[in-house]
Order: sequence, then C-alpha cells, then structure tokens
Amino acid sequence: MQRLKVILAHGPFFRMISKILGITESQVITTEFTYTGREILAAQDHFPGNLICPAIFLIEAMAQSAGQIAVRRKELRGLLPSLSGIERFRVRRPIRPGAVLRIESEIVRLRSTAGKAECKIYDDDQEVADMKFTFTLTKTQ
Repeated sequence: MQRLKVILAHGPFFRMISKILGITESQVITTEFTYTGREILAAQDHFPGNLICPAIFLIEAMAQSAGQIAVRRKELRGLLPSLSGIERFRVRRPIRPGAVLRIESEIVRLRSTAGKAECKIYDDDQEVADMKFTFTLTKTQ
C-alpha cells in the first residue's frame, strides 16, 4: 500500500494530523492525530495539572482531515479549503495526552467554491467527538 503524504498549508506547530491511514474509493479518509499536550504552549495552560485536549484542537484536526480529501481532487488543484462554519460539534469525553486518535472524514457535498463535511474522532475504537461543518475553497497565492 502506498503511503500518502499529508498536504497542509499550516506550519509544523499547527499540524493536527500526523498521517493518513487510508482513503476509500467513496472518498472517506482516515487520518491520525496523536495528542501530546505540547502541540501549542497554550495547551499546557488548559486545565494545568489535569491536561485535557482543547476542543479547538479537535475541531482543527477534523477540518484538516477532511481537507486532505479536497486537496487530492484534480478539479480542486490550486484551491485551499478552510473551515467556514460549524453546524454541529460534540465531544463525548475528555482527551488526555498520549491519546492516538483516529479521524474519519467524508465530504458530503462539494461545489466549486464550498463544501460540507462530516467527521468522527475515535480513541481506541470509541467515538469521542464528531462534527458537521462547511468549508470554503479559495485560490492559493
């Protein structure tokens, strides 16, 4: 199986996915995010002494995961997907440092300038978060 490279416009300190585990023919992607608690210095002040992954990291990880589908589509080359709206977001339990999270993402609607995606995050095969959101596609500079 060919290893797929993560393609992100973000700098190394804001990359919330570390690898692509697979993409199905129906364009469902599975990615991985290992939460260490050191991603951004601010995370260390999020419940000091009882580190919990900030929900914004989970939102960003799901957006980056779904974006991996968009950046691989030929008709979308040169376009940058970016989160534009959250329809629903839910966290079912806290995520602690050391968790290796599996993210399953699917683009459920796609147009030339925008799309809609649905994502779920799993920790040890237990669903811990989900989100439905919209994104815009803009030309890269």
